[in-house]
Amino acid sequence: MKYYTYAYLREDGTPYYIGKGSGNRAYLQLNHMVKTPERERVLILKQNLTEEKANQHEVYMINVLGRKDIGTGILRNLTDGGEGVSGYKHTEETKKKMCRPKSEEAKGKIRNSIKAKWDNGEYDRETYRQRELGKKQSEETIRKKIEGVTNYYKKNKKVVTDEQRNQISETLKNKHKNGEIKSFYPIHTGTRWWNDGQKNKRMVECPGKGWKLGML
Repeated sequence: MKYYTYAYLREDGTPYYIGKGSGNRAYLQLNHMVKTPERERVLILKQNLTEEKANQHEVYMINVLGRKDIGTGILRNLTDGGEGVSGYKHTEETKKKMCRPKSEEAKGKIRNSIKAKWDNGEYDRETYRQRELGKKQSEETIRKKIEGVTNYYKKNKKVVTDEQRNQISETLKNKHKNGEIKSFYPIHTGTRWWNDGQKNKRMVECPGKGWKLGML
């Protein structure tokens, strides 16, 4: 009962690879012909499985999401799964297929599929939340998330009222206070704010000539 199944997610949250393994298999590049993403984009689907059950679930997920190389879906898997063979090597032709850009239609289908599963409770929100607690995210990942939300609101002309903004701020403060989302904040222990007259930067020591202590 040491096996599990996992998914690698793109930055937009859609899966591009389904696998099965044990130990740290999901987080290692070794023997993966697709690029292993950042840890926060590795999603463990099912745990504590026998190898047989893990193989069965891998086959099921690949069948549901489909493969890009044969035109049935969005995954970069090049087999239907369930082989249990580590170290599988792909041909150069197959590697080129894996690098083809994904279509907007395919991305839309998987987004709608995942949203539907969240909406009907097929994905357990509380389990997902608990799994995310304590994870550390890089400043780059946080920046991309903020940019994504900002661009969404600009594109869809969403207007956030002062009341909504204050409500969100209070909710985040409370969650941060009780430790629910502390991992979403970069650690700045021992750092201070500096500015060069145009922008701010947080560092332990002065970033360089022309920078002075304090925020704009």
